[in-house]
Amino acid sequence: MLGDYERALTYYGKALGQLAVSFQPMWFMYVQAGAAITHLMAGSWDDAHREIERAAATGAERSDNGMVSFGTAFGAWVSLEKRDWANALEQANAAKEIAPTVYFRGFAFGFLASALCHAGAVDQGLPLLEQIVPMIRTSRHELAWILVAWRLADAYMVAGDLARAKEVLLEIHESA
Repeated sequence: MLGDYERALTYYGKALGQLAVSFQPMWFMYVQAGAAITHLMAGSWDDAHREIERAAATGAERSDNGMVSFGTAFGAWVSLEKRDWANALEQANAAKEIAPTVYFRGFAFGFLASALCHAGAVDQGLPLLEQIVPMIRTSRHELAWILVAWRLADAYMVAGDLARAKEVLLEIHESA
């Protein structure tokens, strides 16, 4: 991000306008996640949570477990960034339980694994991330890979393995 949060939120509003004309669940989730990330990067935790809760609530209204899981998983990510490990664990577990496909479970498990690492269970979380990250990379979903690979680098730092953290961070940097 370039730090132009107001501009990003302007485009968020335009995207919502288009979605009001022609609703597409995946794009709605991406738009809501983008708004949450924008707020998150600006340090507006409550606004970030509000956008993600909106995604999950819209999914519930539409009986779309994918949307609910995605929104809830990204709520866990916001909690991770806020260093609220207990809430991150709760949200990631909830997202995992309702996730209807491997795609949605990948986000839920990735954020769950990161929360486990920060909650003192590196021995449980790190192996999960080490499994998930290559699988996401193989799928060629670069944005998802960057989000979860960054979590793997963070987990290596929590575990005290700075050399492996650096390797992952360099790989992320090279892909950008």
